[in-house]
Amino acid sequence: MGKVLLILVVLITAIFATLSLTMRQSTSEYVDSMNTNIDNLKAKEISNYVLDYAIRQIDNGT
Repeated sequence: MGKVLLILVVLITAIFATLSLTMRQSTSEYVDSMNTNIDNLKAKEISNYVLDYAIRQIDNGT
């Protein structure tokens, strides 16, 4: 009975470790993707501001 219990504990630990590592890796990829999306949105926001500023300057005649 002790050997069976030990084998089950080792098996459950291995499964838990595998799941933890897989989730950690996929979470890391998700965070990288989110950072890229945020950077793209910031770049679009800056370009929109610059375009709006240029249009206002043209309207003002400067």
